[in-house]
Amino acid sequence: MGKAKSELQDIKTKRNFRSLIRFILIIAGLLITINSFGTAQVPDLIIYKGDTLILHANPLESYYNEDNPRPNHFYVSGFSTACWRGYQAIWEIKDNQLYLNAIQDCHLDDAYKITERSLIEMQESNLSPEIIEKLEKLKGEGFSEWYFTKTLKKKIGRKNFKQYGHLIFKFSKNKKRKAPLKLLFKDLVVDGMVHAYWFTGDLKVPIGKMLSYVHMGYMSTYEKEIILEIEKGILLDSKEYDNAYSEIKKGFGTLKTTTYSILVPLDLIPNKKDYHYTSNDTINYLNDSGLINISVLSKFNDKRRENSKRIELVEHTIDSISKNLTNNYSFSDKETQKLRWGTACWLDGISKNGNEQIRILTISNINSQVIIIYKEKEIKYKDFEVKADYMTHSVCLMEYGF
Repeated sequence: MGKAKSELQDIKTKRNFRSLIRFILIIAGLLITINSFGTAQVPDLIIYKGDTLILHANPLESYYNEDNPRPNHFYVSGFSTACWRGYQAIWEIKDNQLYLNAIQDCHLDDAYKITERSLIEMQESNLSPEIIEKLEKLKGEGFSEWYFTKTLKKKIGRKNFKQYGHLIFKFSKNKKRKAPLKLLFKDLVVDGMVHAYWFTGDLKVPIGKMLSYVHMGYMSTYEKEIILEIEKGILLDSKEYDNAYSEIKKGFGTLKTTTYSILVPLDLIPNKKDYHYTSNDTINYLNDSGLINISVLSKFNDKRRENSKRIELVEHTIDSISKNLTNNYSFSDKETQKLRWGTACWLDGISKNGNEQIRILTISNINSQVIIIYKEKEIKYKDFEVKADYMTHSVCLMEYGF
């Protein structure tokens, strides 16, 4: 009887263990799925002033709408968590016009393959027979870049990889397939290119060294960036910005979240250091003295918003908020500007008792919007205006590139 009871207990224990393992695997799967939507994306490319540069925007996506459905595939392979759109487009600015030159594989699982031909080419480039012999064992197998790197280091040794890896990569790289533009765009193809008449908005072209990596969309920051202002496929203006970190104004610190960052008075930051809100981008904070208050609401747009729609959105937002505050504040005229990170609108006000200033600010880009209300008591108006302007122009609204 005791033995049977013990065996029954063992069975229950094993069942519980298997249930626990299944639960862990389910949770892990969910976490992987959730995280995959936040993967940094393979960028499109753009030829600008003779240079081929990466493009942190996807102008092709705005070509498709309800009347012009997006195809299920583009006759290329490339779907991965790093390329949700399934392709990589190549663009060109030519005669102040934006053109689509090509659509190609975004991501290849077999981006590298050692073939008989590549082995001969490597041999002709004086790669040693010993290394060639080791590489022959990999012939015919397709590799992603990451797996190819890992495999080569193991097969030929790290020292040889460091010396000859670039040569092996050069001769083993597969050519990317290109989509038939004529099939996708028909009569819009002229001289092998398509004029992007449908696109209106800003194109962000990062250049130089990456300063900070963010594992989401196109949120990584580079040394510099060029902003190309496009309207119906025509280049209207281009501006270059320097992202190199500069000294933050005395008395301010960086408040960062997943969707935006802003420079705020140190009185609003615990411990007077940079402060990261990682779990909640909606903030309502009153400093210890009770004299300074900031509230921020972050949200995604319900649809992709081009420039004219962003102007409507931010101005309507400011009108709605100020209307609800007119019993307590008197407001000056609102101001709308196109800032670096989107279209912004703001207005300043003063309380009816003259004791508190307020700035209502909202900024929107294609993907999202932040609404900021900043209040400060017992401060001279001019000082408040300088501080509020500095905060307004420091807002960095993140961009996503899914």
